[in-house]
Amino acid sequence: MLFSIWKPYFIFSSRISGPDKKHLELIKAFELFKKQTGLPHRLILAGEESDYSETVHKAVFDSPNGTDIFITGHFPTESLAKLYSGAEACIFPAVNEGVGLPILESMACGIPVLCSNNGALKEFGTDIPLYFDSNNIEEMADCMEKVISDTK
Repeated sequence: MLFSIWKPYFIFSSRISGPDKKHLELIKAFELFKKQTGLPHRLILAGEESDYSETVHKAVFDSPNGTDIFITGHFPTESLAKLYSGAEACIFPAVNEGVGLPILESMACGIPVLCSNNGALKEFGTDIPLYFDSNNIEEMADCMEKVISDTK
């Protein structure tokens, strides 16, 4: 257990600011992952909240896996490395991102990265992350399963 968060878990660290962050799609993909695998993983959504957060909170509340989804709100920068390091993988479904700092932070912590294939993110991740289409729930869930089951 880390920060009162039970392992194993996936992490998505990004401000909850709008639909382009793809929180809702990630929640649906997580539900599918849980249904397909039955694994005990949790989903950690770490990031500052905004007006859009109410929509994400409702999706978590309505999810059959809502008890396995944890929204941290703003997470102190000095503790992010520990949060990343405890994760099985970082999932970054956001589109329209510039730098994609969480991808670089996750790689620096040595955890696998699952990442949207949109925008400039491929330039930063190169061939390291496992890429998916953020609008394809099944593809995202399959990547989640693959990163857990494939030891490579």
